[in-house]
Amino acid sequence: MSEWQPQLKKSPSKTLLRLIMDETKVNEKTTWDPGSDCVVGLVGRGDNDATSRSFSTYDNALKVERAYNEEKLMLATDATVYALGAQSPSAYAAKPLLALGYRKDMCGAELQLRTIKLIVKIINEDPEIGGALGVISSFATDGDHERRQVFATLMSKLLSEKDGRLFDLLKSLPLLDLMVGPNNETVDYDWKHLLKRLRNFLINSILRGLTIGACTLTRMYIKLFLEAVGTDSKLIDSLMDISDKQNVPKAMQFLDLIGSFDFAKLKGSQCSPELVVLVPSFEVLSFLCRMLIEPLKNVSLSLTEQITCMSAASHTLFVLHLMSRDKSVRDGTDAGTFLPNQLTHDFQDTIKNAVVSIAKAQVIDPTMKFFVLTTGSDELEKVFGAVRTQSHDRTFDLQSLSLNLTSACHLVDLAYKNPKWMKQPRRLSTGPGGWDHHSPPRMTGDLVVGNINLASAWEAGKSKSIKALSSVESLAFATSQWFFNVSEKGSTMLRPDGQTLFGVTTLEAEADDESTDFESINTSASTSANHVLTGEVDEDVDPSVSFFDFCSCAEYLGDVSEEASETTDKG
Repeated sequence: MSEWQPQLKKSPSKTLLRLIMDETKVNEKTTWDPGSDCVVGLVGRGDNDATSRSFSTYDNALKVERAYNEEKLMLATDATVYALGAQSPSAYAAKPLLALGYRKDMCGAELQLRTIKLIVKIINEDPEIGGALGVISSFATDGDHERRQVFATLMSKLLSEKDGRLFDLLKSLPLLDLMVGPNNETVDYDWKHLLKRLRNFLINSILRGLTIGACTLTRMYIKLFLEAVGTDSKLIDSLMDISDKQNVPKAMQFLDLIGSFDFAKLKGSQCSPELVVLVPSFEVLSFLCRMLIEPLKNVSLSLTEQITCMSAASHTLFVLHLMSRDKSVRDGTDAGTFLPNQLTHDFQDTIKNAVVSIAKAQVIDPTMKFFVLTTGSDELEKVFGAVRTQSHDRTFDLQSLSLNLTSACHLVDLAYKNPKWMKQPRRLSTGPGGWDHHSPPRMTGDLVVGNINLASAWEAGKSKSIKALSSVESLAFATSQWFFNVSEKGSTMLRPDGQTLFGVTTLEAEADDESTDFESINTSASTSANHVLTGEVDEDVDPSVSFFDFCSCAEYLGDVSEEASETTDKG
């Protein structure tokens, strides 16, 4: 571990920091860490495990063996990596802070909640990070179920007049959910993961289908629509291949095919009567896919146009979710007939994060540029890819992962600065310059936050949604009535009844405990997190929490600070 610690470049300018978290598989094995003289790769049972992993004496080694035999300690199957990101034109790569050994059958959501709170506390109170560049603004992840519960628990504060200009900018956006974290944090699910989940649902809908209005669109009908306008059958079969669920480019291409569907060409073809009945509902689905894809696909869109698309998608999801919920009540079923509640919730949360983050940027620095592309956990996944390509061994254990993450960050940084040097992974590229992974330098639209009127963009998206939904006879009247009535009930996109958050449950015990005692968290985990910032060695560090030299993160934040300063000078 390097002893050199660079001086963070000081600047009065601040930016938006993100706490990114994601899991990756690790080999189920133990290794010895010479720095801490502990066994690495073991996970304790329960959230408050205090079983020692020390290997300093023979007796300690026997204790570790006994704990393993008694199943108080078990081999980690995954690693949860926490990283820091920032809104920046170039220095936006994820910078890992720590890796936590993890087993789904042993590590509960309460542990994740306390870990996140601890990291936020350390980062925000550090004078060279939170003090110089700003506090953590959002939490980015890929949609883990337990973490969704953690985020729902953290979002316990309602924005009010006490929050000053931030509240003034957002209060005029009807239906926008204003519940945030203790420091006004929001939640950001990876946009591409959401689109992948949407595609997987659509191509699996042969049994259930997607109900819009009075019609149900199944996998078979979607395929017939695409074939009716002359789409190559081999391409359709490839994009609707259920065995390839993790392929992001296929998901993007499939949804884009629906979003750019040529309805004029459909009218000129000999369409079966059953498809004619489904056309209005398919038009709504096409509109929704287009609004979700366009902010990522079209590099020339301005920030206003991007938020208009997101607002249109949000309002459309809201109405279709309400219709699905009402139908479930009438039919006496638990499941809705539209998208799964969790997927709809994650889309709404991510759109909310983009809107609130832009408002925060307007308060911090109106000359700042906001890049929708740098939200989510995608940047951390690129770091994982770089770790796997550092040697011929594509798999790694917890210790080798932690040792290679810092160098992987440097590789990713080089790739950003020299795009021609490295190729995109097969599942992360649709070809040369694949639009599913555009980078901020490619964006040509006006992305300056000071040039967007959030209220106008939000209202424009609502108008587009109403126009699209009005094509379905059964939705035309209901749409205007829903938008008119829900405001009186205090409804939001995430709380249609004005109170209950749909699609996720909170951790009630943690939600009631407002005064979390950070000293009560596993001491070794706390020490590890502090070690990330100080570079100090502590013999009591829990090796299930691996940590990295923070110098690369400090370097990175210095680059962000310098960029922010240059932007301010130009402004």
